[in-house]
Amino acid sequence: MAFDASSQEAADKVADAQSPTWPEALRQALACATGGVDPAPTMAAFSNWAQQVCRHPERLGELGAALARGAAAIATAPAARGQWAFQPDRDDKRFAGAGWEAPPFSALAQTQLLLEGLWRTGCSPLPGLAEQDRRRVECTSSEVLRQPGCGFSGGLASSGFDI
Repeated sequence: MAFDASSQEAADKVADAQSPTWPEALRQALACATGGVDPAPTMAAFSNWAQQVCRHPERLGELGAALARGAAAIATAPAARGQWAFQPDRDDKRFAGAGWEAPPFSALAQTQLLLEGLWRTGCSPLPGLAEQDRRRVECTSSEVLRQPGCGFSGGLASSGFDI
């Protein structure tokens, strides 16, 4: 059977019909990345949250002051886990390994816990912020901060410490 230009064109049309278009491929990639959850409501919630935080400078001041106090507490805290300035929850095993008690890892663990606390404070109710948006931002940010490789809780896996 001879393979001429017209049969190549026919094969190309079939291949093009079976492969997704650019918008479809993007939609499929986004669905895989988000677990099939539409990201638009989450993006809108973060946008609303950011607008309300910017409209309330007292919240920004509160967060800035808490960050400064937390950094000072971490700088003066001993490396022993029982004496950390910021303690993980009882069921939080991310920093259970003995390696986390050695500097600088003890400071990194405490910094991660400080950042998580700041997010909780930043996600507390604000006038003008819908409760649904506040909960969505709080849930999303807490999940992101606890993911391996985000912040300091999992990025040290190659260091040999039990993280």
